[in-house]
Amino acid sequence: MELRSGVAIADPLAEILDFIRRDGSYQSYDLVPVDPTAPLDEPDVRVANRIIARMGQATIDAIVARGPVIDEALAAIPVESSLVADDADMPWDELHRLFAAFDGVPAVGLPRITKVLHKKRPALIPILDEVVQNYLVSVEPRPTGDRASQGVAFVRAYKRELDHVLPSVQCLRRELQSRAIDLIECRILDIALWALSGTYEPLWRRTETSARPGRPHAEGVAVVISDGSLDVFIDDDDGYLGWLRTHPRGFVLNCGRTPKPDYLKLHQATCSTITRMPTRGTTWTGPYIKLCAVDSGAIVGWCRGKMGSDPQPCGICRPQVNASS
Repeated sequence: MELRSGVAIADPLAEILDFIRRDGSYQSYDLVPVDPTAPLDEPDVRVANRIIARMGQATIDAIVARGPVIDEALAAIPVESSLVADDADMPWDELHRLFAAFDGVPAVGLPRITKVLHKKRPALIPILDEVVQNYLVSVEPRPTGDRASQGVAFVRAYKRELDHVLPSVQCLRRELQSRAIDLIECRILDIALWALSGTYEPLWRRTETSARPGRPHAEGVAVVISDGSLDVFIDDDDGYLGWLRTHPRGFVLNCGRTPKPDYLKLHQATCSTITRMPTRGTTWTGPYIKLCAVDSGAIVGWCRGKMGSDPQPCGICRPQVNASS
């Protein structure tokens, strides 16, 4: 699979299967059911936080308030609309109106808009986060104009990329379906551009702990790098709560946004102190983040390797630590 940038992915099937196993967004975002024919509601918007949209309640409320305008624009675009179709059959004008329907919503750019809309029109609307945008502007000029015009221009550029690799992507889709993994062509390319194009190194592929690009340590944020045995939730309450529901026998490390050895609290996933709903205005994965694992040994190993200290077991749930840790 060779991208327009010249990057060749030698074994894209193995790479995408590795992504699905280690990144976690397939389980927490792609597998979450969203009715593409139903009106946009708050749960539909919140799904975007499972792929790191990081939207607070005020932003979510503002999008939901625009729901009738967004729904009207969505209704003009058939659910089956796909980037695989001929360019002449693409609903470009309707897509412009859909992006424009988000006008007036504060703190919402194309990354958040497309993370919401991809679930409503998955074959048509790619996830245009900064990584994918940066890739596209490496092979084409950066779009100009208002946000809606830029959005359409990015989707057009994305379609040209998809057309370029379509035989490979369609082959990948068939191979994934044979493994009971149903990813649309639009999403397969998104994974390739986000994780495999060389534009960005995903956290789970890194070997060292580092600060998030563009965000200095002075802001009190240290991104925790997982080796695949840990799921890390930062500004993602929905993803975290979803993990708890699917891993009731798992373990959770509660620590500061910049982890420190003197506060590394280990809990069972069912512990009431880390499962009851937070009060309005607070979050589970904001000032304190969550490192989750099915095996307590993975958490203990991380604490010893990165913090030089064992985690402190919760006195309420009294987690049973893996004896081999």
